[in-house]
Amino acid sequence: MQDYLAAFERLRKGAAEAALIRDLAADQTKQDFFDLLHRHLNRLADEVERAMNGSKRRLEARMGKKQRPEDEPKEKPARIEEAEQAAEEYASDQREIIKKLRKALN
Repeated sequence: MQDYLAAFERLRKGAAEAALIRDLAADQTKQDFFDLLHRHLNRLADEVERAMNGSKRRLEARMGKKQRPEDEPKEKPARIEEAEQAAEEYASDQREIIKKLRKALN
């Protein structure tokens, strides 16, 4: 759950930075690009939030059946790992793009 929370916070922070750059950009092309980036990062954060809520509900359902956490499998399903890795890689790529654009704007 902590992995989800960290990814969620990074995505929301990236979206906020993109919105700030969008608002400060004088060029319409840059405004459009950062607006698109802002909306995309927010959508990703929404998906991570939904995944967090789904995991929480599944855990609560399991705990309602009186299962202990140590009885649960240790590995995450492969699809979740892939999604987490893809979201992290995407967020990292977006941070690099933002850094480069900041340098170009300054």
